[in-house]
Amino acid sequence: MKKILPLVLLFPFCTQAATLNVPAQYTTIQSAINAAATGDTVLVAPSNMYVENLDFMGKDVVVRTPNPVTDRFTTIIDGNQSGSVVKFISNESNAAKLEGFTLRNGTGTVRDWGYYLIQTVLSGGGILCDSPIAFGGSNIWGSSPTLSYLIVENNSARMGGGIAAWKGSYPIIENTIVRNNSCTEMGGGISVFEGFGATATILRNVEVSGNEGGSLGGSGIVCNYSSTINMMNCTVADNSAAVTNGEALFRANGSVFNILNCIFSGITSDLLYDQGGLVATGSIDFSNAPNTNGLLSVGANIITASPQFVNAGAGNYHLTPQSPCINAGTVTGAPLIDLDGNPRNGNPDMGAYEALNTGIEDVDGNPIAIYPNPSTNFLTINKQCNKCILTDASGKIIDCKITTHSKKTILDVTEVNSGIYFLNVNDAFFVKVLKL
Repeated sequence: MKKILPLVLLFPFCTQAATLNVPAQYTTIQSAINAAATGDTVLVAPSNMYVENLDFMGKDVVVRTPNPVTDRFTTIIDGNQSGSVVKFISNESNAAKLEGFTLRNGTGTVRDWGYYLIQTVLSGGGILCDSPIAFGGSNIWGSSPTLSYLIVENNSARMGGGIAAWKGSYPIIENTIVRNNSCTEMGGGISVFEGFGATATILRNVEVSGNEGGSLGGSGIVCNYSSTINMMNCTVADNSAAVTNGEALFRANGSVFNILNCIFSGITSDLLYDQGGLVATGSIDFSNAPNTNGLLSVGANIITASPQFVNAGAGNYHLTPQSPCINAGTVTGAPLIDLDGNPRNGNPDMGAYEALNTGIEDVDGNPIAIYPNPSTNFLTINKQCNKCILTDASGKIIDCKITTHSKKTILDVTEVNSGIYFLNVNDAFFVKVLKL
């Protein structure tokens, strides 16, 4: 007689990511991080000041406000002059995210440089990304969070007053303003050290302005010890120090910058200062700079004219309608939105901010508004169009239903895949359209 074995169904054990609310459930951001598990979200109430020094403790959690684009201006984490405002020092990955805050009054964290110099260094006044063990002590590498929609201001350190990344730390820094920070040695704004690998630190839609360098210079962005920084649509302006080496960019010891769609302004010396060490050459193209002096392979699409900011003296680095940087960037690799969260239209503008068009004039000089852009289901043009063609980036015509009325034309893009498209109206102009 055969035995009939019971059927056992095995279901995988799953845990659902949790949302931890501050201050409704947890009185401090750090206490919520302490209670969180990897994959959780710490949701912080906006328009408050939190006097804390945060440590992500090796957890790939998201710490954010409800609307990071606007909340970053009103939601402050104050380091109280007692260390780095935020630390990632336990091998956090890009899945660890910080979004929607102003970080200020940080003074950095002691980093042991005993393997190289008999001294310690305060680094990362606003944000520190580092390894749990210094370079000479172990093979443990750094921390690489995603930093979005932040304002990092009024912080200080010996190296990396605003943001510092050490020992194989490759943060993604995007849609962020790093301004009015200071250092006593180098790296007033951002410093990246000891990359020692093919991975790059990413700067995308980043403004670095009004930072102060130290005894070695390096007011803006420093790249040192075999590191790579890839910059796309950044604005680096009006950084200064008594020593003008590297008012914008500073490199040494096998490090490189690769630059596209960027604006550099307020520079009295070379764009890229070379401190020495192992020679390595980066690249620059589709950018605006008063000069391209330094270890850079220079492309053919460089502008040297004034970028014509709205009001650089007041820290407003948006572009006026007369700026030569408008539509002068490359679409290859460019972000779909700018630092303000606005979509980039046509060829992207250089710099962190896309110039806003209230309308586009057709061949008759009449303004044409196109909305919404980004689009979800329908795209409206406030003009009767004799010809309206939607194409993808390769020029392929995209099928969609077009309805023409006496004073407007409506495109039904419900069935169109998400992506970037170009709208040709009456052979007069092309408008870049983002379909969500």
